[in-house]
Amino acid sequence: MDTDISWCDCKFDANHYQDSLYAAYGVSKPPSLQNAVVKRKAEYLAGRLCAFSALEQLKLKPQDISSGKMRNPIWPAHVLGSISHSNDRAVAVVTTSSTLRGVGIDIEKKIDTERAHSLKDKIINAQEIRRFATEPEEFGYWFTIAFSAKESFFKAAFPTVQAYFDFDAVEISSIDTATQGLQLTVINSPHPSLPNGCNFYAQYASLPDDMLATFLTLPALD
Repeated sequence: MDTDISWCDCKFDANHYQDSLYAAYGVSKPPSLQNAVVKRKAEYLAGRLCAFSALEQLKLKPQDISSGKMRNPIWPAHVLGSISHSNDRAVAVVTTSSTLRGVGIDIEKKIDTERAHSLKDKIINAQEIRRFATEPEEFGYWFTIAFSAKESFFKAAFPTVQAYFDFDAVEISSIDTATQGLQLTVINSPHPSLPNGCNFYAQYASLPDDMLATFLTLPALD
């Protein structure tokens, strides 16, 4: 990653979670979590702590990162960031780069092939299905990568779009396994500054315990 982009990931154990940890670490618990299950409270806290660490790596003072109306993180001024959590892992990335208008990161547990086929019509289009079907035994792997990359795109684009949009906004138009890179092409524009036909590039990686991660940046407008 660039020197003005930092990230942090962690593993957490929800069995050790206590409500008092929010105050101990200086993290505000949003009202929506008051009656949430323990795992949800633990993963939210872990994600915020990863964000604190990522801010510190950029020599920035950690600040409370509240949630917006759409559950989006509210970052300090002049900071862009993204948080993700899945199972017992959390990750956050932050940047102060003026050359970017968004960053997105996402982690997912690998989805098995049977479940991937049951979900595919909601996440990927016919062309993507054909692309991933060339390796039937790996369909679940590539489906998870596609799902995660589209989640990363959503997070990176949210500061611009400021609204929810569907998975069909972009498609995986090419994959480079040598560099673990993906090209995402906008096919249903969610915003005038993200027109159909424009391309964005994501990186993907395999993590321990059948976890997968994707990362994407949106360049600033000229």
